Amino acid sequence: MAWPRCFQYITFESFLLTHSRYDDFLLPMWTDSALLYAVWSSLCSLYGLCVIFYSGTGTGYGVKILIWLTYWSFFCLTARFICTAVNCWFYIFNQRSTKNNSRAGEDDVFSISDGDQSINNNGSYSPMHVVEIKTARGYRELEVNDELPAGISSQWFLQNVTNATSILVTAMFWGIVYSGNPQTYMSINSHVLNSLLVLSDIMLNRAPIRIQHAHMPVIFLSIYITFTLIYWGAGGTNHKGHMYIYRVLDYSGRPGTAAIAICVVALIAVPLIQVFLYGLYRLRTALHARWRTTRVYLQNHNDKSLPDSKQETNNTFTYKKENGEQFTCELNSEDSLS
Repeated sequence: MAWPRCFQYITFESFLLTHSRYDDFLLPMWTDSALLYAVWSSLCSLYGLCVIFYSGTGTGYGVKILIWLTYWSFFCLTARFICTAVNCWFYIFNQRSTKNNSRAGEDDVFSISDGDQSINNNGSYSPMHVVEIKTARGYRELEVNDELPAGISSQWFLQNVTNATSILVTAMFWGIVYSGNPQTYMSINSHVLNSLLVLSDIMLNRAPIRIQHAHMPVIFLSIYITFTLIYWGAGGTNHKGHMYIYRVLDYSGRPGTAAIAICVVALIAVPLIQVFLYGLYRLRTALHARWRTTRVYLQNHNDKSLPDSKQETNNTFTYKKENGEQFTCELNSEDSLS
């Protein structure tokens, strides 16, 4: 009996930070301009740094802000945008320095980016894939390495962590902590704008999201829970002098409730949030595919200056899996898969 299709993609490599194109983490989904994503990431980084500076000097909490998950998550969110901005600007400067040597010929090379998402979803996550591109001039065979540079891996890890924890912080605050009192700017920033930044970034970039990466935010939360235990054991208090950071994590008064809450968050809430994020990723991919199809259709019907366009559009892309299977899709020579 064959496994359901969704289980066929669950391999050991799918739990790791492996992907066949590192530039999917540096380019926006809707254009090939890395500058746009670099500017977006830089602005988000600057905003995050300003909020961190203000939270440490203008809120009156002092170093107590370091005990709350809210700020742990926001600090990581800022680090994520800083890492992304550095990677994007490095990519832009590197591309400019090698621009003249980046292609052997305009008609021979197709960019593989958005289409690569479906390739990964339908194939194994082996360390190396072999890709054949058939053009009017013949075949080209390329090796695609799934091992990402350290900077890109760090960026992806931070994205996986902050995607889930930002939404978790927002949901837990408004669902459990919020009591109807008026909220300050810092509270709105930490419990609303954090998720808006994450959702906007998900819909803007090309980075893949995998359900199998749910263990990464769980690892982050495990580190935080370990910190709360050490802080409680050392006699630490919250800003009101209570012997707990959050009431639900009152290890002295309600240890059973604290244990149940931790298990519910780690085993139920985080996986559900990861499924939600994966749904957004699939929605983004579907919207981009529809937008790209419409754009190419309009270009082909409005451009009357290419008499040989039919001959040039009959190119095929063939992907070979590790087990020898292969599938083929047609490409337009004027439109890449990016």
